[in-house]
Amino acid sequence: MIDKNAPVGVFDSGVGGLTVAREIMRNLPSEKIVYFGDTARVPYGSKSKDTVIRYSSQIVHFLREQNVKAIVIACNTATSVSAGKLRQELDQINRQLKEAYERFNYACEPELVEASIFEINALKARSDYLLRCIKTQLGEGPCVAASSVKGGTVCPS
Repeated sequence: MIDKNAPVGVFDSGVGGLTVAREIMRNLPSEKIVYFGDTARVPYGSKSKDTVIRYSSQIVHFLREQNVKAIVIACNTATSVSAGKLRQELDQINRQLKEAYERFNYACEPELVEASIFEINALKARSDYLLRCIKTQLGEGPCVAASSVKGGTVCPS
């Protein structure tokens, strides 16, 4: 369950994402912000796709350790690179979910039924998360106003 009092994480490859953080603070003044500007590895635009994904994953991991309730990707390069990866992961999760449902249909032992339910719930939660991220990238998410300042993406964690 998401703690509504947890901060919002914002990251960019440098300091440009501060404009996104400022807009969040202006529009949602009661929100706390954890900002990560990756000035040590700026700019991302000249980096390979794999490198940008690796950097972004490291930052998301750090922000999750800060117990943020949402992550705003305020970096255009990271946003454009991550869209395809999110869709690939969603496809993989959907295949795993289908397999988990098939296993559940044949589970007879109480322990197997319980394990199947746990697996299905975990996969559904991951699928829902990925769908929210993709919808946000397509401009259908709940916090598009904050992200539109610099083309960032709001991705609930």
